[in-house]
Amino acid sequence: MAKQQTSFSLEDAAVLLSDLQQFRETFQQEWSRVLSQWANLKIAWRDEQFDKFEPLFEKMAANYQDAEQDCDNYIEFLQEQIRIAESRKSKLGGLDLMGKLEKTVTVVQAFSSLAGMAIAPPVQRPPTLSERYDMMPGIMRNMNAEDQLSEAYSQQQETDAQRRQREIEKSAKADNKNQASGSPPKKHPPSA
Repeated sequence: MAKQQTSFSLEDAAVLLSDLQQFRETFQQEWSRVLSQWANLKIAWRDEQFDKFEPLFEKMAANYQDAEQDCDNYIEFLQEQIRIAESRKSKLGGLDLMGKLEKTVTVVQAFSSLAGMAIAPPVQRPPTLSERYDMMPGIMRNMNAEDQLSEAYSQQQETDAQRRQREIEKSAKADNKNQASGSPPKKHPPSA
């Protein structure tokens, strides 16, 4: 059975958490005022209408209490999910694929300039949402942190191997192009 991949936006979760906390605070303030007014009314109101209304109000109060508890549970759940996501982000921060790619390209460019070959820098553009997701496959799956780190490491190794293979192929093509165009291969001065 294939594992279901999920996505979790830390920023969206933080906004939702903030909104829920504000809602909870407003809810508590308003409901406290309603309960205070109900307590004041209960002191003086004693007739058969009161006997009909009191059970309705108590049922509504129980529903509000359940909703308040649910809101607290949602807040706690979101706080835990945000904590987990931040922990994963910090643990996986060393696997910054774009940062490694940029460093590798810079090293290759420096090395190639020493060797006398010119390699154009890659066109820089922000990755699309789909590309960002593809760069981080499996990270937000329903796995424990250790399994996620293990999978991310193996995926990083695979990506690095593929990148090295592409660089070797590009270099070989560039060498073949130079030889095919009749340019003699570059000779390096004899070392002393």
